[in-house]
Amino acid sequence: MSDAHLIEIPENPLPEGMSAHFIEAADGARLRIATLPKLDHAKGSFLVVPGWAEFIEKYAEVATELRDKQYNVMICDPRGQGYSHRVAMNDDRALIDDFRKFVRDMDEVFADFVANFPAPHYLLAHSMGGTITLEWLATGDRPIDGVVLSAPFTRLYPSGVKRFIVRTMARTALFFRQARRPISVAPEQSMYFPTNKLTQDPIRHDRFKKLQLKEPDSMAGHPRYAWVNAAMAAHLRIDAPGALSGIKAPVLLVSADWDETVDPTHHHELAERYPFIKLVTVPGARHELLMEKDEYREQFWAAFDGFMAACQAEADNVNMPPEPSSAVPESTRSSNMSAS
Repeated sequence: MSDAHLIEIPENPLPEGMSAHFIEAADGARLRIATLPKLDHAKGSFLVVPGWAEFIEKYAEVATELRDKQYNVMICDPRGQGYSHRVAMNDDRALIDDFRKFVRDMDEVFADFVANFPAPHYLLAHSMGGTITLEWLATGDRPIDGVVLSAPFTRLYPSGVKRFIVRTMARTALFFRQARRPISVAPEQSMYFPTNKLTQDPIRHDRFKKLQLKEPDSMAGHPRYAWVNAAMAAHLRIDAPGALSGIKAPVLLVSADWDETVDPTHHHELAERYPFIKLVTVPGARHELLMEKDEYREQFWAAFDGFMAACQAEADNVNMPPEPSSAVPESTRSSNMSAS
């Protein structure tokens, strides 16, 4: 484990005491992790898993809010994003051809998480982070006490036609060995607010833009066709019959009603299919719920608070010592039976 730096700008104050370090993935890749100082009387510990093209510092506000709610906090940079492993210097950051690489990385990240912070252990994941989290939970017996998903990336786009076109383009690009090509030449949404479809909050949008401009090497740029193909393959695995049935932890899925990045109707399908998923929809919200206007974020946090209260109550019931036996002595039981 070695120290890592954090990007700092005045508009994005980092939580007091936040520090970063690198851990090593199974294949030797470096993954950047950030932590807040451990609380003396925490309600539990949260591992935050960001979405596509995001990195640790974007979640400084969220980390502060979690700490204020008395949770320990760790955040990771997914492979190829922020200052986690890249393909090569000055190259596109996230040339991922299989999302199961992210899933394998989660093993190392989670091991670092539980080594540093006490139970109960929770996950908070956004968008692509939700894809990674669901696949990771579904492929092993994970000691997780609760999961909160923000607009998880379980199916691309609300429009089936658009989804078909992008899938066809991605497969064609791979066939002609053009996997490294970006899928778009339009302005990157995180850098241009008027046409972005991620958030309606100009301040939070500008904050992330300035973080990227401060250190451009942290930027992932446009997704490549290889990434799109890998994402859609992950979606098929998640959508397979019974694929998530092995998940034992309760899941809160908060869906954005005005999401044009992922398909919110698929969130409803998953909630109907799996009773452990509690679905809450935020009307009028864009994809990045945690970077949205306060009126939408407040609805997210209200759902979060209710869900976490239920998780805590369940944990209290599990940990409650058994009541003294109230069994009726045999002699008394026999006399009562005969009297009846």
